[in-house]
Amino acid sequence: MNTFGFAFLSAALFAVGFGGTVYAVRTPGSLDFIGTPINCDPNAADCQTRLRAQGEVAFAVGKSAAGDAAMARAAIAGDLRAAFHLGWHHEEAYRRAVGKKLEAGTAPQEESTPGLAGLPRGTEFLALTKRYEEVPAGPARPLADRSLAFLWYGYAANRGFGPAMNNLGAMYQFGLMGARDRGQAQIWYQRAAARQNPVARLNDRELALRYGSECEFDPLQVFAGGLMAPPVDLEEEIIVRTRYRGRVVPGPVRGLFRMQSLSVAKSPEEMGVLDVVQIAAAGRSLDSTDLNQEWDDAEEVAAMRNQRRDCKDALGKRTASADDRAKLERLRALQDSVDAQGARVRRRH
Repeated sequence: MNTFGFAFLSAALFAVGFGGTVYAVRTPGSLDFIGTPINCDPNAADCQTRLRAQGEVAFAVGKSAAGDAAMARAAIAGDLRAAFHLGWHHEEAYRRAVGKKLEAGTAPQEESTPGLAGLPRGTEFLALTKRYEEVPAGPARPLADRSLAFLWYGYAANRGFGPAMNNLGAMYQFGLMGARDRGQAQIWYQRAAARQNPVARLNDRELALRYGSECEFDPLQVFAGGLMAPPVDLEEEIIVRTRYRGRVVPGPVRGLFRMQSLSVAKSPEEMGVLDVVQIAAAGRSLDSTDLNQEWDDAEEVAAMRNQRRDCKDALGKRTASADDRAKLERLRALQDSVDAQGARVRRRH
């Protein structure tokens, strides 16, 4: 399958997944579906799927209150997908309202008191979100959406959902928390990367390189030692809402994630010809993808260019010392250990 074919297949699967939303929006009676609570047990997986679908339809037609109500039922019952989607919808509302300049000027109240670790649970958490859901349209509405994004991402992140951790990192990196905070961004990227979220691994590595001791970004280094991403993280409806450089994940990179997971999950003996061809196609498509695309705003672009220039100047003046060589050897030994561990994982699977 060539690169175009793979991208077309991915787009087709995504269209099928969200086709029900479009159909419902255009079908007579769909507004009745939006406004009528679904009579089912939100602890059941099929009920959670129905509630997410109802919420997507509501958000698609601008009925955010109905969308909040439907998805919150599923989220509080343990559906972390629903909590993640709620965070994304409200983050998008905030981004649309403020345009290019994302910095809000002030941090959310919940960021300092009680903080993510101290967020309430159950009905108390719903009461907290309700306070922001009821903010009317006007100057305060964008900040309310920003707080809701933070709260719902935090709800899912506290329960170990990697895509939500990654998107929290992006909120810090790009100033949605009131100011740019690369330290907090990297903390959340690393927490998500520790859960094998592939987008967070890219974001974490790239942020470290951009402001660290290396000058260029090699995305293939990120996958050294193999990658076993949780299947839910690679679902199309999740990965297209997982922030990469503050935007969305390019199609070729999504393809690489899937193929990399496949190569780790199967032993060489289990790999079919089609698997090998798809992995090779994904690698070629990544090579042709511009992963050095510009950031969202001029400030970040200037910081990136200045850092690269300073980094190259520093490396050009530095001579290899005994300490440098020892550090390099330690890094190589660490990489050898990671590669060996990845090989053991591949053999197990």
